[in-house]
Amino acid sequence: SNSAPVLLLNGFGVGSFTWHRNMAALAASTGASVYAMDYVGQGASWPVDCDDGNAESEQGLRYAIDDWKAQAAEFIDAIVLRGASPDACVHLVGNSAGGLLAALLAAEPGSRVASLCLLNATPVWGSNLPGWDGRLPGPAVPRAIGRYLYDRMRDRANIAEMLEQVYAAPEQAEPLVEQIRAVTDASEGGHAAFASILWSPPATL
Repeated sequence: SNSAPVLLLNGFGVGSFTWHRNMAALAASTGASVYAMDYVGQGASWPVDCDDGNAESEQGLRYAIDDWKAQAAEFIDAIVLRGASPDACVHLVGNSAGGLLAALLAAEPGSRVASLCLLNATPVWGSNLPGWDGRLPGPAVPRAIGRYLYDRMRDRANIAEMLEQVYAAPEQAEPLVEQIRAVTDASEGGHAAFASILWSPPATL
C-alpha cells in the first residue's frame, strides 16, 4: 500500500480484540495496513506463568505508561514500519489510555507519527502513590488495595455500565462484556498488574 499504516491503541483492561470489528473496514476504506497490539499486562500479552506478581517472569516488572510507550515504539519500528524508509510514518488511533499513549508517542523527539486520532483519551495515567514504585512484587497493602479495586472494576455489571456510557450504540458493546471478563480471568497476573498501575509514576516527557 502507498498509504501510511495505521496502529490502533486500545484502552485499559481490554486488548486489541476491541478493534477487530474495525480493522478490515478501515483497511478497505483507506488502503492502509492496519495494526493493533496488546501491551504487556493487557489482552493476551502476559509474562509466562504469572503468579500474582510472585513469578520469576514478573520480578521487577512495572506496568507504567512509560513502559507501554517504549513497547509501542518498539512495535512500530520492528513490525509496523519494518523495512520502511527512515522518513516513513504511522497514523495512531488511541482510545482511552491508548489515546494518552498515542499522544506521548507523537510528542517524542524524532517521532514517526503522521497523525493522531484520539477517542475519549485519558489525560493522566499512574498515581505515583507513596511507598512503592510499582515494580513487582509489591508490598502487602498496595497489593490488597489493587486486588479489591480490580475485582470491583471487572465485575460484569460494571463492565456493561462503562461500555454503555462510551458506546453510541450500546447494543454493539454487549458481546464485549464477556470478552473483557474472559481477558481479566485469563491470567493470574491481573491483580498485581492493577496495583502496579495505580502506584506507578505518570508519564515523563
